[in-house]
Amino acid sequence: MQIIDATQSLAGLEAFLSRREANIRDVTVQTAAIRQEVTEKGWEGLADLTLRFDGVKKSPCADSFRVTRQEFESASNWIDPPLREAIQVAIKRVRTFHQKQKRTDWFHEEPGIRTGQLFRPLDRVGVYAPGGEAVLFSTLIMNVIPAQVAGCPEIVVCSPPQKSNQSVSPLILGTCALLGLKADQIWSIGGAQAIFAMAFGLQGFPAVHGVFGPGNAYVMEAKRQVQGEVRIESLPGHSEILIIADPSADPAFIAADFLSQAEHAGGEMCLLVTDSRQVLDAVQKEVETQLDLLERKEVAQKSISTGGALILVRNLGQAVEISNRIAPEHLEIQTEDPQALLSHIRHAGAVFIGPWSTEPIGDYTAGTNHVLPTGGHARISSALSVDDFIKKSAWCIWNRKDWRISGQLR
Repeated sequence: MQIIDATQSLAGLEAFLSRREANIRDVTVQTAAIRQEVTEKGWEGLADLTLRFDGVKKSPCADSFRVTRQEFESASNWIDPPLREAIQVAIKRVRTFHQKQKRTDWFHEEPGIRTGQLFRPLDRVGVYAPGGEAVLFSTLIMNVIPAQVAGCPEIVVCSPPQKSNQSVSPLILGTCALLGLKADQIWSIGGAQAIFAMAFGLQGFPAVHGVFGPGNAYVMEAKRQVQGEVRIESLPGHSEILIIADPSADPAFIAADFLSQAEHAGGEMCLLVTDSRQVLDAVQKEVETQLDLLERKEVAQKSISTGGALILVRNLGQAVEISNRIAPEHLEIQTEDPQALLSHIRHAGAVFIGPWSTEPIGDYTAGTNHVLPTGGHARISSALSVDDFIKKSAWCIWNRKDWRISGQLR
């Protein structure tokens, strides 16, 4: 984990950020080959890809990939009661938060003319729920609920088949049931091939109008390649966390939040920006101590060795400047007066204020959406919301007999 002294110069920070940008892997060619196989060979191509990447043998037909009612009903009872209760709490809070984002039609009237705007949901949307190294049921919640609140008539879910059951993870299926989805809306298709199947459609599987959900580099490249054919919300990459801290912060809390991101996939960016050398040194020790306790220690170690940095700044004003420069996906403010810094934050996917507002709370149960812009895109993009699932149409009615309008236009 790198230590960067930014009190005199930002050269060390800029060099760190440049190295990360240069390490992004190009998977364009491989993903294009997957696209060709799906579009030209259909279900046969999907069956070949599923065997190659997931190690699961499927017949080349729609029925082999569609989740059966029996699988769905069995998985609905698979989730342990404590986890079921936690998922239900998350669903309730996420739905409440997104209900506040609902749009209603409006109009404005002046002499001789009336204008307005209509808000209509996308007819059919597809959600990708990752299920490779980690089964991200929380991501399923974050993508499905805004679509439901927007009123999308059709929502389909694609998730990779598991070797253990040759189908979608029971945890994903059980969460789908708690979200009110049906068995015939869920398909055991993974990776970039799922994105292309949803975007272009196959026999018995109509194309969608929007594709949502994160994934690995191939999934993201597939979304980039279908952008323009269908709507996508963003191209999220490796997760990011930046923590602004002063001497009042608890190093153990900071280290825990650091590692909560580092253990994701092995390429995350984890940054501490502090005006206290004492806090910086204490966090460094805490990270080393807590790292040994993690099940995914190797993954977390990879993240903090390539994307971890402890940055010393002159004051909290400079800390905010650096945060706005980086535009992190997740920003935590652990200072004596965090509200004083909040008004100066211009670029962040989501902000967590105070020592108890940890980033994992936002990932699961706060109610805010955790599908956030990464890679500095928080400068121009926002968290996934109901707006991503709706279209807007303007309308007008002009009374041509009204002299106040027609007379001025002659």
